[in-house]
This record gives sequence, C-alpha cells and structure tokens, in this order.
Amino acid sequence: MIYNGSSTNQDIVSDTLFEASANLNSYPIADITRNSNTALDTAVSLILFADEKWDFDSTNATDFPIGTTDILSGQNDYEFDDDFLVIKAIEVQDSNGNWKKLKPIDNLTLEEQEAMSTLTENTGTPEYYDKVGGSFFLIPTPNYNRRLVEETEAGLKVYFQRNIDYFTTSDTTKEPGFAKHLHKYIPLYNAYVYACAKELPKANKLEKRLEFYEGNRLRGGNVDGAFISHYRKRERDNQQQITSEDISFI
Repeated sequence: MIYNGSSTNQDIVSDTLFEASANLNSYPIADITRNSNTALDTAVSLILFADEKWDFDSTNATDFPIGTTDILSGQNDYEFDDDFLVIKAIEVQDSNGNWKKLKPIDNLTLEEQEAMSTLTENTGTPEYYDKVGGSFFLIPTPNYNRRLVEETEAGLKVYFQRNIDYFTTSDTTKEPGFAKHLHKYIPLYNAYVYACAKELPKANKLEKRLEFYEGNRLRGGNVDGAFISHYRKRERDNQQQITSEDISFI
C-alpha cells in the first residue's frame, strides 16, 4: 500500500481518513505522517521480537545493512552511523588484510583488577569492541592502517540492523518496508490514535482490530499477532529436525 495519492484511494492516507471518519481538515497530513511513523516503530519492534535468525531489513533499502570505514593507526574510537539501530557484529582486518570477528566487551565483563582505560592503552590487532553511546572502541588500539584508498580496502566492517525508512508529508509512492499483507496496520493505527484524541466511541473497536496485528507480546502477554506470526515462521529453509532414539522401559 503506497503512502498517498492513489487515483483509486488505495493508499495509507486515504484509508486512514476512511477508518477515522475524518478528512484532511480534521486530520492534517502532518498528523497522519507523525502517527504513521510511530506505527512503523511499533511494527519494527514486533518484527525484531519475532525475527531472531533472519535479519529483517526494510524493503525500501537499496543496499545491504553493512557499514565499512578505514582503520587508522592510533585511533580506537569510531562513531556509529545514524542508521544503526542494532549492532549485529563487528569485523576488522589485521595488518595483513585477514578478516576476524571481534568480541563485545564492557566494564561488567572485565575482571575486577582490569580497567577499560588500561586495555585501550594497549596497541596491536583489535580483539574486542566496547559500545559507548553512539560510538565504539577497538581494544587494543590498532597500530596499523587499513584504508580504502591506500590499502585498497577499508579495514572495519559493521553488520547492523538499520532504522526503518520513515514517511515524510510529501511522500506519495513510498510503501512501508515490511510485508505487504501487513500494511493495513498503519491506517488502523492512525485511525485509532485519532479516535482516542477525539474521544470517539469507535476507539474500542479499532483497538480490537489492532490486536490482530500486534497481539500482546510487547505488553507481557503470550498471544502472537500477525506480525510475529509471519516473521517468526519466515525461515522455512531452516526447519527443525526430528530425530529418534531407543527408549528403554524398565
């Protein structure tokens, strides 16, 4: 379902107005867009809850969720890109160009006598990384360069879960970055927020319809909605195997 401007009203904005019994005067496009992006955030939370083995990525993305940058001798701190939502893994090249996967570390995992500042003072080929805010530290600090221009390949690679691609008020043909049969969730969510704000009686019915998509897992329940059910069962090429063994009855 595209965001806005379908000639047959088969779009998120039109469906929002229909479900909310509203028009663009009572429910401006800026409000619809803001609520649509909140709905996207909730959808991604549900997908990440269900999708542990298959890395979800927006269907609007035009590249893979892998970031690269140069390793610089003497530099141990590197910033995350704003697109990074969850860090999956970090790899570095050693001075000979061989790739290796780093192990995550933080102050809680260190031995009592160790200090993070001491570890970062050491130099060599990194073995660990420590995430701090919007940055991460390589441990030990690299004592060599691996740069795209000079050494022909950037020596640091980050595998990440990126943020969803949000809507803007001027979007027309952009679609939500998840399975098409779940797109209806966004106009329903928008209509529900509107009904609550206007204290409309239909808010309760809209909330019940949202439960079909959301379930109640994010509220501590045990009922899967359509998002979790779809993305949890998506990896059908990696099925669980049933094995047999002899059972002895005594």
